[in-house]
Amino acid sequence: MTGTTGSDLELFISHASEDKPGLVRNLAERLRHWGIKVWYDEYSLSPGDSLSRSLDRGLAATRYGLVVISKHFMVKPWTEYELRGLTTKEIFRRDKVIIPIWHGVSMEDVAAFSPSLADKVAVTTEGRSIDEVAEAVIRAIRPDLAQRMSIFRALRQPAPDAQEVNVPLEQIATVPAPRKFTTEGSIVVRSMLVTEVLAESKGLAGTLGQFLTELYRDVHPEPELRVWELLAAIFATVDRHYQLTPEQRTTLLGLLLACSTSHDHILSEAEGLPEPVAVYALTLWKRLHTISSMDAVECERDQDGSVRFAMPAHLREVYGD
Repeated sequence: MTGTTGSDLELFISHASEDKPGLVRNLAERLRHWGIKVWYDEYSLSPGDSLSRSLDRGLAATRYGLVVISKHFMVKPWTEYELRGLTTKEIFRRDKVIIPIWHGVSMEDVAAFSPSLADKVAVTTEGRSIDEVAEAVIRAIRPDLAQRMSIFRALRQPAPDAQEVNVPLEQIATVPAPRKFTTEGSIVVRSMLVTEVLAESKGLAGTLGQFLTELYRDVHPEPELRVWELLAAIFATVDRHYQLTPEQRTTLLGLLLACSTSHDHILSEAEGLPEPVAVYALTLWKRLHTISSMDAVECERDQDGSVRFAMPAHLREVYGD
């Protein structure tokens, strides 16, 4: 098994392959987005791995098992193997291990398949979005994180009578900057890299002290720092490749910021950049944003010394090799 180490794993996802496209793949990505360390075959298996040994290691290492019960799940031998392993683990620990998801099945279907599973409170997918299913799963295994998810979703969900209003940036109230905070040494170094790369645009990242202070307005600065690192890496790469003018650098930063905030009008931010530059920047953002979310990236060195990054099979068709 590759990817996360055993001590990092929180959730083993047991599912039928037929349920990947409609549910499981997107659910795994949402769980990873919120910081849950998952054992999922597309992330955790590499060519040549022993399937049975990898499954056993995953089952042994993870704290919980997410069991996606569907009509396909009920007839698969591998899912039966995984379910037996999780059931044994739950009996041995005498604590909750199995988190069931009912996907297109009824109480009667589950009871006929496994009476003990039918007795467990399950997450149902009917009428729920992927985000809502992910939140329900996280609520079962990480209630502290689920509370933050609920707040975040509530802030993003407008009221029925809400109106869109443009407010000047200087009038937006923010959480007060902390006077004192404790950070890891590696975060200081990483922040220094970001601020140095973006030094020409002092109003964007600011000084090192300003940047760190802004990071620690949040309880958990790591996700935001990763976005800034991604932005800085792409900015430096595009700037070096095309030797941009100061005006073009400013436009490029606006384009990358729009990408980082899922702006609805990303292409309008590219006005003023030559088309090859904009296409190169957007392509880099898509590829590196995907790569940065992966726990393990397969790398292969070519004869000329360059390194090729292997994209997961389900993303290769979208982004290429």
